[in-house]
Amino acid sequence: MVISRAAGAAVALTLLCGARSAAAQDVRTSVVLGTPPALQLDVRYEDPVAIFARLQGTLVFPVWITARNVSGSPLALGVQDLRLTLGSAGGPTIQLRPIDAREAKQRLSEDARLHEILKRLTQSDWAPDPFEQGLASLELKPAQSRSGYVFFLRPDGFRFNGFMTVATTQHSAEILPNELIRTAARTRSTEPGLVERFVKAASTLPGMSDLPNVVYGRPFANSYALLFGISTYNDEGRNLPGAAQDVERMKAYLAAQGFDRVVVLSDRAVTESALRQVQAHFNNQIGPEDRLLIYYAGHGQQSKNGDADLVLSSGARVPMERFMLWIRGVKVKHLLVLLDACYSGTVITGVRDVLAPLDRPTREKVFALAREGSRFVITAGDANQVAHEDVQKWGGGLFTSAVLRALRPAKGGGIVTTYDLYSRVKNYVVEEVQKNGLTAQMPRIRDLGFGGDGKNPPELSRGEFVFVGSS
Repeated sequence: MVISRAAGAAVALTLLCGARSAAAQDVRTSVVLGTPPALQLDVRYEDPVAIFARLQGTLVFPVWITARNVSGSPLALGVQDLRLTLGSAGGPTIQLRPIDAREAKQRLSEDARLHEILKRLTQSDWAPDPFEQGLASLELKPAQSRSGYVFFLRPDGFRFNGFMTVATTQHSAEILPNELIRTAARTRSTEPGLVERFVKAASTLPGMSDLPNVVYGRPFANSYALLFGISTYNDEGRNLPGAAQDVERMKAYLAAQGFDRVVVLSDRAVTESALRQVQAHFNNQIGPEDRLLIYYAGHGQQSKNGDADLVLSSGARVPMERFMLWIRGVKVKHLLVLLDACYSGTVITGVRDVLAPLDRPTREKVFALAREGSRFVITAGDANQVAHEDVQKWGGGLFTSAVLRALRPAKGGGIVTTYDLYSRVKNYVVEEVQKNGLTAQMPRIRDLGFGGDGKNPPELSRGEFVFVGSS
């Protein structure tokens, strides 16, 4: 039997919680090493100014190099002889040596801490695997060239102040440009103190600015989820068997997804205090680089002022807007709130119902979305619609079933972003409503905005909450 999740004699609610896009700053430059000229390096890399400022932990830094012998004699090119020197703000410089492609891939898998997301990204066929395109050591004949990636490893805790040089063990360093240092030295400079001069100069340059897309690094830290489920009430006629099943299904999915910690509160444990003190359920361990998904299942009811409330087991009410205010107070990089509730659309104002599906997915796009902050809420319907439930037909709520279905695409695999999720959920819910002759139910999405400091309103989210689709 299809029922609606609104508070009443036989009705119910489930509440499930789970840009301006900066263009990649792809630096391309050319330097000549040696006196007389011996080795020309055409170099391409992501601007390290923003990457190093934003990403924490050890960082695999790939550099695409085309090496050309510009001398009149054969030239031995040993990849392990290449060096990158980085400037450290207020401290010494650091010299990076290339690491093996296999080690780079393993480091990326360990340090980015993206669980199954990262494993599948590094194994995907979306784009040519850079770890299979490493620059090989060889002897170059005059005018001969070779291209490939060289992988460097920036250690954790290093502070970059804006200057970088490239050299070999046989050739002196030349400056590589970035956002702060726009031009590289074009002459083959051998004067002493080249690195030291740029360390001093870079220390006076302005701070970091626009953020480019990032391919390698740690887009976010830990993944947390808080699931609330209310199935039993003082009035047994209002019990919600589907809500309990939805919570269990969501818990199983998030565990398989690789979330670091999933906390479930059920029935009488779901109090106003429990809804308000989100951080307390995780011992205040959630940090600004983490992401948070909140899920709530229970009754909802319209209030006299036209808003809507969550209804607890005892019959007490908590305004949905107040609940959302508490959640938005948690400082995280990514926040996703999904409301499978009658009248849950009351929390949707300033709707940003614009789809941005991840077409032609690449590592660059996915890591950019995962790195930039985001806060979204998706509701089961609008402010005046009920949310349908049928345990036999959908295994619980229609909206929750649509969410889980969208996260497990029929074709299997792939990446599911926030807008991908919303698009799939909306289509499925509308189809099921029409097929079963039910009252209208149209899921909605709202960008809660990211950033802001009390004086300035938050901007639209630049990133999205990213899931790994599973078959």
